[in-house]
Amino acid sequence: MNSKSSTRFVLLIAATACLLFVIGMPLAWSRTISVQDTAWVHENTILLGDIATIYGDLDFITRMETVPIGRAPFPGKERVLSKGHIVARLKHNDVDVKSVHLTCPKKIRVISDFREYSQNDIEMPLRTFIIDAMPWRADQVQISDILYKPVRLPNKDYTLRFKTKKGEDFLGRFNATLGFYTREGSLAKKTDVSAHIVVVAPVVVNLGQLERHSIITAEDLRVVQKDITYITKNAVKRPEEIIGSRTKKRISPNTLLRKDMFCKAPIVKKGDMVTLFFEDDFITITAPGIVLEDGALGDLIKVNNVTSQKKIYGFVHEEKRVQVKY
Repeated sequence: MNSKSSTRFVLLIAATACLLFVIGMPLAWSRTISVQDTAWVHENTILLGDIATIYGDLDFITRMETVPIGRAPFPGKERVLSKGHIVARLKHNDVDVKSVHLTCPKKIRVISDFREYSQNDIEMPLRTFIIDAMPWRADQVQISDILYKPVRLPNKDYTLRFKTKKGEDFLGRFNATLGFYTREGSLAKKTDVSAHIVVVAPVVVNLGQLERHSIITAEDLRVVQKDITYITKNAVKRPEEIIGSRTKKRISPNTLLRKDMFCKAPIVKKGDMVTLFFEDDFITITAPGIVLEDGALGDLIKVNNVTSQKKIYGFVHEEKRVQVKY
């Protein structure tokens, strides 16, 4: 064979090899798994499709993409896998590693994609929740000193839901739980959150000194704006709440008034002559009586029936009238 013939023969062999490579590669080279040295994952389980590019027929690609490799790291953290781990997982899932072309670095860094919810992310939703849930007007309230530890979650969409702790009165230190819910409605994370609430609201004070057993009138009172954050819940908010009532003790001027400082004023007193009456749908019976103890409107008091000289009980119905039952 001369040199020209030899050259033609070599070129023919090379062309034939190329053609066979293009149209009929051996099986080991038609199915390829190329693992990356760094990969980001979004779910709780690392799948082969998350960390590798896979070539081959559609069935092969679909099957290989779902091969579980291991648990994903926590959001924002990373996990390092070895080539041996990848091979072991392939074999565990009945993959003949000799029938595929596997390219894989010695170490693979797997990082969980995440979203971090900082204080800035929850501050406005928390303020909105407090304002909607509290018994105060928004212009009466100052919300500050929010305490919250940032939360990292898989990078998905979440709905934030707040829930108040039992007995919350929206005064001073406010405490609640914050739940992060997935689009499907499942709870992904729960954490505590708190804030400080200052409430400036109208309360009632007395203008001058009130002696014990004083009957309260509108002229005795005035309404002022005060920080009620640490004031007991029974502070008097409106003058109408105590007008006509009686003081239990002497009260100094400009005292922030509480409901427990007052009682209903008696409209009948011990020794008063009153009319005792009994009535039903058919008859009304009256008799003179003597009050044996002080009584406010609606109180059950002891009286003496002058006609029968019997001591009985009746309800103070109005001034000088006591309703009795036989």
